Amino acid sequence: MKKAIFKEIDYYINNCKVADCLRKKLFEYGSFKDQWNKVEVGTKKKGDSAEKIFTKVKLVREDADEIAPIDYFDMMVADAIYSLWTSLGMDEITPLDIHRVMAGDAERTMTKNSREEIVSSVDKLASTRIIIDCKDEMTGRKNGKANLSYDDWFIDCEKIEYEGDEEKERATDKNGREKKQKIKYIINDNMPIYSYAEDLGQIIKVPISLLDTRNMPARSSKGKEEKEEDKKTRKMLDKDGEARLRKNSRDTDDVVMLKHILIRRIEVMKNGHNDVSERRISLIRRDSKSSNLYTGILPLMGITRTYEREKNKASASDATEDKKGKKINGSIRKNHDNKKEGHIKEYRTASAWTHKKNQIVKHIEGILEDFKNIEYIDDFEIDRDVTGDVKNIKIKVQDKKPLEGEMEKNEDVKTE
Repeated sequence: MKKAIFKEIDYYINNCKVADCLRKKLFEYGSFKDQWNKVEVGTKKKGDSAEKIFTKVKLVREDADEIAPIDYFDMMVADAIYSLWTSLGMDEITPLDIHRVMAGDAERTMTKNSREEIVSSVDKLASTRIIIDCKDEMTGRKNGKANLSYDDWFIDCEKIEYEGDEEKERATDKNGREKKQKIKYIINDNMPIYSYAEDLGQIIKVPISLLDTRNMPARSSKGKEEKEEDKKTRKMLDKDGEARLRKNSRDTDDVVMLKHILIRRIEVMKNGHNDVSERRISLIRRDSKSSNLYTGILPLMGITRTYEREKNKASASDATEDKKGKKINGSIRKNHDNKKEGHIKEYRTASAWTHKKNQIVKHIEGILEDFKNIEYIDDFEIDRDVTGDVKNIKIKVQDKKPLEGEMEKNEDVKTE
Protein backbone atom coordinates (compact mmCIF):
# COMPACT_ATOMS: atom_id res chain seq x y z
CA MET A 1 0.00 0.00 0.00
CA LYS A 2 1.42 3.39 -1.01
CA LYS A 3 2.11 5.96 1.71
CA ALA A 4 -0.14 8.56 0.04
CA ILE A 5 -3.08 6.17 0.11
CA PHE A 6 -2.25 5.00 3.63
CA LYS A 7 -2.50 8.57 4.97
CA GLU A 8 -6.11 8.75 3.72
CA ILE A 9 -7.20 6.01 6.15
CA ASP A 10 -9.39 6.98 9.08
CA TYR A 11 -9.01 4.53 11.94
CA TYR A 12 -12.29 3.30 13.41
CA ILE A 13 -12.80 1.68 16.81
CA ASN A 14 -15.98 -0.19 17.68
CA ASN A 15 -17.11 1.28 20.99
CA CYS A 16 -20.42 -0.51 21.59
CA LYS A 17 -21.06 -2.46 24.80
CA VAL A 18 -21.02 -5.81 22.96
CA ALA A 19 -17.52 -5.07 21.61
CA ASP A 20 -16.41 -4.05 25.10
CA CYS A 21 -17.59 -7.39 26.53
CA LEU A 22 -15.74 -9.23 23.77
CA ARG A 23 -12.52 -7.38 24.60
CA LYS A 24 -12.90 -8.42 28.23
CA LYS A 25 -13.73 -12.04 27.29
CA LEU A 26 -17.00 -12.01 29.25
CA PHE A 27 -19.09 -14.10 26.83
CA GLU A 28 -19.81 -17.83 26.70
CA TYR A 29 -19.54 -19.62 23.34
CA GLY A 30 -21.67 -22.52 22.19
CA SER A 31 -24.40 -23.62 19.77
CA PHE A 32 -27.64 -22.08 18.55
CA LYS A 33 -29.47 -23.91 21.35
CA ASP A 34 -27.37 -22.43 24.15
CA GLN A 35 -28.55 -19.60 26.36
CA TRP A 36 -28.05 -15.96 25.43
CA ASN A 37 -25.34 -13.72 26.86
CA LYS A 38 -27.05 -10.62 28.26
CA VAL A 39 -25.43 -7.19 28.01
CA GLU A 40 -26.77 -4.30 30.07
CA VAL A 41 -26.77 -1.39 27.61
CA GLY A 42 -28.65 1.29 29.55
CA THR A 43 -31.72 2.16 31.58
CA LYS A 44 -35.17 3.40 30.62
CA LYS A 45 -37.34 5.71 32.67
CA LYS A 46 -40.38 4.00 34.09
CA GLY A 47 -42.29 6.37 36.33
CA ASP A 48 -40.03 7.42 39.18
CA SER A 49 -37.73 4.43 38.70
CA ALA A 50 -35.38 3.15 36.01
CA GLU A 51 -35.66 -0.15 34.18
CA LYS A 52 -32.55 -1.89 32.88
CA ILE A 53 -32.29 -2.54 29.15
CA PHE A 54 -30.48 -5.60 27.85
CA THR A 55 -29.22 -6.66 24.43
CA LYS A 56 -28.76 -10.40 23.92
CA VAL A 57 -25.78 -11.99 22.16
CA LYS A 58 -24.94 -15.50 20.98
CA LEU A 59 -21.52 -16.59 19.74
CA VAL A 60 -21.80 -19.86 17.84
CA ARG A 61 -18.96 -22.24 16.96
CA GLU A 62 -18.88 -25.86 15.96
CA ASP A 63 -15.79 -26.41 18.11
CA ALA A 64 -16.43 -23.88 20.89
CA ASP A 65 -14.20 -25.72 23.35
CA GLU A 66 -11.24 -25.89 20.99
CA ILE A 67 -10.93 -22.23 19.98
CA ALA A 68 -9.93 -19.42 22.35
CA PRO A 69 -12.43 -16.61 22.97
CA ILE A 70 -12.27 -13.34 21.04
CA ASP A 71 -10.06 -10.90 22.96
CA TYR A 72 -8.64 -7.37 22.72
CA PHE A 73 -6.11 -8.26 20.02
CA ASP A 74 -8.84 -9.85 17.87
CA MET A 75 -10.95 -6.67 18.17
CA MET A 76 -7.91 -4.63 17.09
CA VAL A 77 -7.68 -6.85 14.01
CA ALA A 78 -11.41 -6.36 13.36
CA ASP A 79 -11.07 -2.58 13.76
CA ALA A 80 -8.21 -2.57 11.23
CA ILE A 81 -10.25 -4.57 8.70
CA TYR A 82 -13.27 -2.30 9.16
CA SER A 83 -11.04 0.78 8.75
CA LEU A 84 -9.65 -0.49 5.43
CA TRP A 85 -13.14 -1.54 4.29
CA THR A 86 -14.73 1.81 5.24
CA SER A 87 -11.96 4.30 4.43
CA LEU A 88 -10.64 2.82 1.19
CA GLY A 89 -13.37 0.38 0.16
CA MET A 90 -10.78 -2.43 0.26
CA ASP A 91 -12.28 -5.90 -0.02
CA GLU A 92 -8.98 -7.72 -0.62
CA ILE A 93 -6.88 -7.46 2.55
CA THR A 94 -3.60 -9.15 3.48
CA PRO A 95 -2.19 -9.80 6.97
CA LEU A 96 0.48 -7.19 6.23
CA ASP A 97 -2.22 -4.58 5.50
CA ILE A 98 -3.80 -5.34 8.87
CA HIS A 99 -0.44 -5.30 10.64
CA ARG A 100 0.49 -1.88 9.25
CA VAL A 101 -2.88 -0.27 9.90
CA MET A 102 -2.87 -1.49 13.51
CA ALA A 103 0.51 0.21 14.02
CA GLY A 104 -0.27 3.32 11.98
CA ASP A 105 2.88 2.72 9.92
CA ALA A 106 2.74 2.25 6.14
CA GLU A 107 6.26 0.77 6.06
CA ARG A 108 6.24 -1.41 9.16
CA THR A 109 7.79 -4.84 8.63
CA MET A 110 6.17 -7.99 9.92
CA THR A 111 7.76 -10.99 11.59
CA LYS A 112 6.66 -14.54 10.93
CA ASN A 113 5.14 -14.71 14.43
CA SER A 114 3.15 -11.50 13.91
CA ARG A 115 1.81 -12.81 10.63
CA GLU A 116 0.76 -16.10 12.19
CA GLU A 117 -0.97 -14.29 15.05
CA ILE A 118 -2.97 -12.09 12.66
CA VAL A 119 -3.91 -15.05 10.43
CA SER A 120 -5.00 -17.01 13.50
CA SER A 121 -7.09 -14.06 14.65
CA VAL A 122 -8.88 -13.57 11.33
CA ASP A 123 -9.52 -17.33 11.09
CA LYS A 124 -10.98 -17.26 14.61
CA LEU A 125 -13.31 -14.37 13.75
CA ALA A 126 -14.32 -15.97 10.45
CA SER A 127 -15.28 -19.22 12.23
CA THR A 128 -17.47 -17.45 14.81
CA ARG A 129 -21.10 -16.64 14.11
CA ILE A 130 -22.48 -13.69 16.07
CA ILE A 131 -26.18 -13.12 16.71
CA ILE A 132 -27.26 -9.83 18.29
CA ASP A 133 -30.87 -9.39 19.46
CA CYS A 134 -31.21 -5.66 20.17
CA LYS A 135 -34.96 -5.20 19.87
CA ASP A 136 -35.37 -3.83 23.40
CA GLU A 137 -32.41 -1.48 23.00
CA MET A 138 -33.47 -0.01 19.67
CA THR A 139 -37.07 0.32 20.85
CA GLY A 140 -35.90 2.07 24.00
CA ARG A 141 -33.72 4.43 21.97
CA LYS A 142 -36.64 5.07 19.59
CA ASN A 143 -34.35 4.25 16.69
CA GLY A 144 -36.93 3.19 14.13
CA LYS A 145 -34.44 3.00 11.26
CA ALA A 146 -32.12 0.49 12.96
CA ASN A 147 -32.29 -3.27 12.61
CA LEU A 148 -33.67 -5.18 15.58
CA SER A 149 -31.24 -8.06 15.13
CA TYR A 150 -27.98 -8.97 13.37
CA ASP A 151 -26.95 -12.49 12.44
CA ASP A 152 -23.91 -13.49 10.38
CA TRP A 153 -20.32 -14.65 10.60
CA PHE A 154 -18.23 -12.21 12.62
CA ILE A 155 -16.22 -11.68 9.43
CA ASP A 156 -17.78 -12.96 6.22
CA CYS A 157 -14.67 -13.57 4.15
CA GLU A 158 -12.91 -16.01 1.87
CA LYS A 159 -9.34 -17.01 2.68
CA ILE A 160 -7.11 -17.38 -0.37
CA GLU A 161 -3.57 -18.75 -0.54
CA TYR A 162 -1.50 -17.43 -3.41
CA GLU A 163 2.04 -17.02 -4.68
CA GLY A 164 3.18 -13.42 -4.37
CA ASP A 165 6.48 -11.80 -5.20
CA GLU A 166 5.73 -8.11 -4.71
CA GLU A 167 7.33 -6.32 -1.81
CA LYS A 168 4.01 -5.65 -0.09
CA GLU A 169 3.26 -9.37 -0.13
CA ARG A 170 6.39 -10.28 1.78
CA ALA A 171 7.16 -10.61 5.46
CA THR A 172 10.34 -11.38 7.38
CA ASP A 173 11.11 -14.07 9.88
CA LYS A 174 13.05 -13.53 13.13
CA ASN A 175 16.38 -13.60 11.28
CA GLY A 176 15.29 -10.98 8.77
CA ARG A 177 14.89 -13.44 5.90
CA GLU A 178 12.08 -12.61 3.50
CA LYS A 179 9.21 -15.06 3.25
CA LYS A 180 6.39 -14.93 0.75
CA GLN A 181 3.06 -14.05 2.31
CA LYS A 182 0.70 -16.47 0.65
CA ILE A 183 -2.58 -15.41 2.26
CA LYS A 184 -5.19 -12.76 1.56
CA TYR A 185 -8.81 -12.36 2.57
CA ILE A 186 -11.72 -11.40 0.31
CA ILE A 187 -14.21 -9.50 2.49
CA ASN A 188 -17.77 -10.18 1.35
CA ASP A 189 -19.78 -7.90 3.60
CA ASN A 190 -19.64 -5.55 6.55
CA MET A 191 -19.22 -7.20 9.96
CA PRO A 192 -22.56 -7.43 11.85
CA ILE A 193 -21.17 -6.00 15.09
CA TYR A 194 -20.02 -2.93 13.14
CA SER A 195 -23.39 -2.53 11.43
CA TYR A 196 -24.93 -2.67 14.92
CA ALA A 197 -22.46 -0.06 16.25
CA GLU A 198 -23.10 2.16 13.20
CA ASP A 199 -26.82 2.16 13.96
CA LEU A 200 -26.04 3.19 17.53
CA GLY A 201 -23.51 5.84 16.53
CA GLN A 202 -20.95 4.07 18.71
CA ILE A 203 -17.90 3.99 16.46
CA ILE A 204 -14.88 6.15 17.26
CA LYS A 205 -12.93 7.75 14.40
CA VAL A 206 -9.34 9.00 14.77
CA PRO A 207 -6.58 9.85 12.26
CA ILE A 208 -4.34 6.86 11.61
CA SER A 209 -1.29 9.02 12.39
CA LEU A 210 -2.35 8.90 16.05
CA LEU A 211 -1.44 5.20 16.12
CA ASP A 212 2.11 5.71 14.82
CA THR A 213 4.66 4.96 17.56
CA ARG A 214 7.71 6.26 15.69
CA ASN A 215 7.45 9.82 16.98
CA MET A 216 7.22 8.85 20.65
CA PRO A 217 9.91 10.30 22.92
CA ALA A 218 12.71 7.74 23.10
CA ARG A 219 13.65 6.71 26.63
CA SER A 220 16.77 5.32 28.21
CA SER A 221 16.81 2.11 30.24
CA LYS A 222 16.22 4.25 33.35
CA GLY A 223 13.03 5.62 31.86
CA LYS A 224 14.42 9.11 31.21
CA GLU A 225 14.11 10.90 27.90
CA GLU A 226 16.95 10.14 25.57
CA LYS A 227 19.58 12.83 25.08
CA GLU A 228 19.40 14.68 21.78
CA GLU A 229 22.94 13.70 20.76
CA ASP A 230 22.12 10.01 21.36
CA LYS A 231 18.92 10.36 19.39
CA LYS A 232 20.79 11.76 16.39
CA THR A 233 22.96 8.65 16.16
CA ARG A 234 19.87 6.51 15.58
CA LYS A 235 18.17 8.69 12.97
CA MET A 236 17.65 7.70 9.38
CA LEU A 237 15.88 9.24 6.42
CA ASP A 238 12.90 7.62 4.76
CA LYS A 239 12.13 7.89 1.05
CA ASP A 240 10.54 11.33 1.51
CA GLY A 241 13.52 12.66 3.42
CA GLU A 242 11.61 12.76 6.70
CA ALA A 243 13.56 12.02 9.86
CA ARG A 244 12.50 8.89 11.70
CA LEU A 245 13.99 6.78 14.45
CA ARG A 246 15.12 3.22 14.04
CA LYS A 247 12.92 0.54 15.51
CA ASN A 248 13.40 0.16 19.25
CA SER A 249 11.27 -0.62 22.29
CA ARG A 250 8.77 2.07 21.27
CA ASP A 251 7.73 -0.06 18.32
CA THR A 252 6.91 -3.29 20.15
CA ASP A 253 3.57 -5.12 20.04
CA ASP A 254 2.96 -4.04 23.64
CA VAL A 255 3.24 -0.39 22.65
CA VAL A 256 0.91 -0.85 19.68
CA MET A 257 -1.76 -2.43 21.90
CA LEU A 258 -1.27 0.19 24.61
CA LYS A 259 -1.87 2.96 22.08
CA HIS A 260 -5.16 1.35 21.07
CA ILE A 261 -6.29 0.95 24.69
CA LEU A 262 -5.36 4.53 25.63
CA ILE A 263 -6.85 6.14 22.51
CA ARG A 264 -10.16 4.36 22.99
CA ARG A 265 -10.32 5.39 26.64
CA ILE A 266 -9.33 9.00 25.92
CA GLU A 267 -11.97 9.30 23.18
CA VAL A 268 -14.59 8.10 25.66
CA MET A 269 -13.35 10.70 28.17
CA LYS A 270 -13.58 13.47 25.58
CA ASN A 271 -17.11 12.64 24.49
CA GLY A 272 -19.53 14.70 26.55
CA HIS A 273 -22.34 12.23 25.80
CA ASN A 274 -20.65 9.52 27.85
CA ASP A 275 -21.14 9.29 31.60
CA VAL A 276 -17.50 8.98 32.68
CA SER A 277 -17.26 9.60 36.42
CA GLU A 278 -13.44 9.58 36.52
CA ARG A 279 -10.87 10.53 33.93
CA ARG A 280 -8.37 7.96 35.04
CA ILE A 281 -7.31 4.51 33.93
CA SER A 282 -6.37 1.67 36.26
CA LEU A 283 -3.38 -0.52 35.61
CA ILE A 284 -5.14 -3.42 37.32
CA ARG A 285 -7.94 -3.69 39.87
CA ARG A 286 -10.73 -6.00 40.88
CA ASP A 287 -13.90 -5.55 38.85
CA SER A 288 -16.61 -3.71 40.78
CA LYS A 289 -19.28 -6.15 39.60
CA SER A 290 -17.33 -9.37 40.15
CA SER A 291 -14.60 -9.94 42.74
CA ASN A 292 -13.33 -12.90 40.69
CA LEU A 293 -12.43 -10.69 37.72
CA TYR A 294 -9.69 -8.13 37.20
CA THR A 295 -10.03 -5.08 34.99
CA GLY A 296 -7.65 -2.40 33.77
CA ILE A 297 -4.88 -2.08 31.19
CA LEU A 298 -2.93 -5.23 32.09
CA PRO A 299 -5.92 -7.65 31.97
CA LEU A 300 -6.98 -6.15 28.62
CA MET A 301 -3.49 -6.87 27.29
CA GLY A 302 -3.73 -10.46 28.52
CA ILE A 303 -0.97 -9.89 31.09
CA THR A 304 -1.78 -12.01 34.12
CA ARG A 305 -0.32 -12.63 37.54
CA THR A 306 -0.13 -16.41 37.36
CA TYR A 307 1.65 -16.87 40.65
CA GLU A 308 -1.40 -15.40 42.39
CA ARG A 309 -4.13 -16.62 40.05
CA GLU A 310 -2.97 -20.21 40.31
CA LYS A 311 -1.54 -20.17 43.82
CA ASN A 312 -3.70 -23.11 44.84
CA LYS A 313 -2.34 -25.19 41.98
CA ALA A 314 1.29 -24.06 41.96
CA SER A 315 4.09 -25.69 43.89
CA ALA A 316 6.11 -23.85 46.51
CA SER A 317 9.00 -23.34 44.08
CA ASP A 318 9.10 -21.26 40.92
CA ALA A 319 9.72 -24.34 38.79
CA THR A 320 7.23 -26.25 36.64
CA GLU A 321 7.48 -29.76 35.25
CA ASP A 322 7.46 -30.94 31.69
CA LYS A 323 5.81 -34.15 30.45
CA LYS A 324 8.75 -36.23 31.68
CA GLY A 325 8.58 -34.71 35.16
CA LYS A 326 11.75 -32.68 34.75
CA LYS A 327 11.68 -29.30 36.49
CA ILE A 328 11.97 -26.23 34.31
CA ASN A 329 13.14 -23.01 35.94
CA GLY A 330 12.11 -19.54 34.80
CA SER A 331 9.81 -16.74 35.81
CA ILE A 332 7.95 -16.08 32.58
CA ARG A 333 5.88 -18.34 30.38
CA LYS A 334 5.86 -17.28 26.75
CA ASN A 335 2.70 -16.06 25.07
CA HIS A 336 0.37 -18.94 24.40
CA ASP A 337 -3.13 -19.47 23.13
CA ASN A 338 -5.08 -20.86 26.07
CA LYS A 339 -8.35 -22.54 25.04
CA LYS A 340 -10.23 -20.94 27.90
CA GLU A 341 -8.52 -17.55 28.11
CA GLY A 342 -7.11 -16.64 24.70
CA HIS A 343 -3.73 -14.99 24.22
CA ILE A 344 -2.12 -14.47 27.62
CA LYS A 345 1.30 -13.63 29.03
CA GLU A 346 1.79 -15.24 32.41
CA TYR A 347 4.25 -14.12 35.08
CA ARG A 348 4.95 -16.73 37.73
CA THR A 349 6.98 -14.72 40.26
CA ALA A 350 6.43 -11.43 42.05
CA SER A 351 9.70 -10.01 40.66
CA ALA A 352 8.79 -10.87 37.05
CA TRP A 353 5.33 -9.38 37.53
CA THR A 354 6.74 -6.16 39.03
CA HIS A 355 9.30 -5.84 36.23
CA LYS A 356 6.60 -6.18 33.58
CA LYS A 357 4.34 -3.66 35.28
CA ASN A 358 7.17 -1.12 35.44
CA GLN A 359 7.95 -1.73 31.78
CA ILE A 360 4.32 -1.10 30.80
CA VAL A 361 4.20 2.08 32.91
CA LYS A 362 7.28 3.41 31.06
CA HIS A 363 5.57 2.70 27.75
CA ILE A 364 2.41 4.48 28.94
CA GLU A 365 4.45 7.52 29.99
CA GLY A 366 6.08 7.65 26.55
CA ILE A 367 2.73 7.39 24.73
CA LEU A 368 1.03 10.02 26.88
CA GLU A 369 4.02 12.34 26.56
CA ASP A 370 3.65 12.06 22.79
CA PHE A 371 -0.10 12.72 23.05
CA LYS A 372 0.62 15.79 25.18
CA ASN A 373 3.21 17.09 22.69
CA ILE A 374 0.72 16.90 19.82
CA GLU A 375 -2.01 18.38 22.07
CA TYR A 376 -4.22 15.31 21.89
CA ILE A 377 -4.41 15.48 25.70
CA ASP A 378 -3.77 18.41 28.04
CA ASP A 379 -1.71 16.60 30.66
CA PHE A 380 -1.36 13.35 32.61
CA GLU A 381 -0.18 12.13 35.99
CA ILE A 382 0.95 8.72 37.19
CA ASP A 383 -0.68 8.21 40.60
CA ARG A 384 1.39 6.04 42.96
CA ASP A 385 0.80 4.79 46.51
CA VAL A 386 3.23 5.16 49.44
CA THR A 387 5.21 2.11 48.26
CA GLY A 388 5.69 3.58 44.80
CA ASP A 389 3.31 1.12 43.16
CA VAL A 390 1.17 2.62 40.40
CA LYS A 391 -2.50 2.95 41.35
CA ASN A 392 -3.85 4.59 38.20
CA ILE A 393 -3.14 7.07 35.43
CA LYS A 394 -4.93 10.42 35.54
CA ILE A 395 -5.52 12.09 32.19
CA LYS A 396 -6.66 15.66 31.58
CA VAL A 397 -8.63 16.24 28.38
CA GLN A 398 -11.05 18.75 26.93
CA ASP A 399 -14.56 17.65 25.96
CA LYS A 400 -15.26 17.58 22.26
CA LYS A 401 -18.37 17.33 20.16
CA PRO A 402 -19.72 13.83 19.38
CA LEU A 403 -18.52 12.17 16.21
CA GLU A 404 -20.28 13.04 13.00
CA GLY A 405 -23.36 10.85 12.74
CA GLU A 406 -23.28 9.92 16.41
CA MET A 407 -26.70 9.42 17.90
CA GLU A 408 -27.93 12.15 20.21
CA LYS A 409 -28.52 10.97 23.74
CA ASN A 410 -32.16 9.93 24.13
CA GLU A 411 -33.84 11.38 27.19
CA ASP A 412 -35.61 8.08 27.80
CA VAL A 413 -32.45 5.98 27.71
CA LYS A 414 -29.36 6.35 29.84
CA THR A 415 -26.26 4.62 28.48
CA GLU A 416 -24.21 3.00 31.22
